[in-house]
Amino acid sequence: MSPLTLAAGFAAGLVLGWVQFHGLWTTLQRVSTSRHAGSLLLASYFIRTALTLIGLWLATRFGGAAALIATATGMIAVRTVLLRRHRSKPRSPDAEPR
Repeated sequence: MSPLTLAAGFAAGLVLGWVQFHGLWTTLQRVSTSRHAGSLLLASYFIRTALTLIGLWLATRFGGAAALIATATGMIAVRTVLLRRHRSKPRSPDAEPR
């Protein structure tokens, strides 16, 4: 397995992870103001899942198992970054209720 294939798999994982997890975050932010929250959640789920599965299939098809692992690693890396970025900070006890 060439380093270029692994790097391409990792880069694809970064893109797929961004689509999956940022898309989830955006969807959840819009649910509270949507008139059709159920439809929004369902459509978002199927679109994100389809794109992720197609991307993983392409990584496996053209790069083999090692590229699949590199792609999954890229997705996990994006997930970790987005979780740290969006994680709510602890509130002080004297803060006003939300």
